[in-house]
Amino acid sequence: MNERLRFFIVLSIMALSTGCQTLPPADESTSFQRGVVSRDGEAFTFRDCFFSSSQAISDPRGELKRWFRDAPQMLQQVYVELEAQPDPENPQNMLLRDLLLVGSHPRACEFELNGNRYRAAGEKPLWVADIRNEGVRIQPPGRLKRLLFPPVELRLVGDEMIWESSLSVQGGHRMTLRLAAQACFDQYGTRYPYTATLRLNKQQYKGCARKGDLGRRVLPADYLYESDTQSVRLQLKEAGEALLIEGHREQSEFVVTHSEGRWDLLSSGRVMLEVTSEAGIKQLMFFIRNRDGSLTLNGSDTHFEKARLRFKRQ
Repeated sequence: MNERLRFFIVLSIMALSTGCQTLPPADESTSFQRGVVSRDGEAFTFRDCFFSSSQAISDPRGELKRWFRDAPQMLQQVYVELEAQPDPENPQNMLLRDLLLVGSHPRACEFELNGNRYRAAGEKPLWVADIRNEGVRIQPPGRLKRLLFPPVELRLVGDEMIWESSLSVQGGHRMTLRLAAQACFDQYGTRYPYTATLRLNKQQYKGCARKGDLGRRVLPADYLYESDTQSVRLQLKEAGEALLIEGHREQSEFVVTHSEGRWDLLSSGRVMLEVTSEAGIKQLMFFIRNRDGSLTLNGSDTHFEKARLRFKRQ
């Protein structure tokens, strides 16, 4: 594995000045997406990490053009994270609204940082800090053993997010982690959305940072299973809410039922769905995520128990 990819895996798996051109107002179809951007001259296409098909990207502010122009080496495709929506002028295209992260090898699609709210890291010396529900986990420079600081409340000061905590064991440690909403570039030209500063005891380190939980962030969507006698639509929403709509034929009628509840991405990588129908019937289901973005039912306490239904992402 080359050195460039190794550091990107540590940090992941930046905002350049914009022109005067404005974007149309965002609507509810704007979504977080991650994948690979390829360029062909002045044109760009996007391929989602979980799909083989590609879409042309409309980039009215020229963010992708500037990044490729200023990249430290000639590249034809790179990993990206972005906010986008269908282009009002050409719905077959994507309209880029915000370029969150750009750079590194396309293999970065494999790294999701699930369980991390944020990851910060520096290169020289190498250090890592993960913001997680159970606390702030730090890999200090030159040490194999990680430090887990107790959970602390996020403090906001201007454009900075600040976490401060102390640890009484292992000789005692105190840390302050600051993430500023300013573009940050690593030595390979990868652009991140945050600049990071870690103060550990009396030492201070600089680096870049980005959001984690990438698997959880890309899961919200509509998923559909259809057969000759049955249709099941699953809606996973960003706030963790879920809607299951099932239609099936009973004699000469087509019966539709609705169930609402919540979903979660487990540490095992499976998606858990827990919903309750209008009649008060509870259902618990588990899904396996597939490389094409679909979900396969793999465990259920419902009438789907023996089925391995495959829900295609819409």
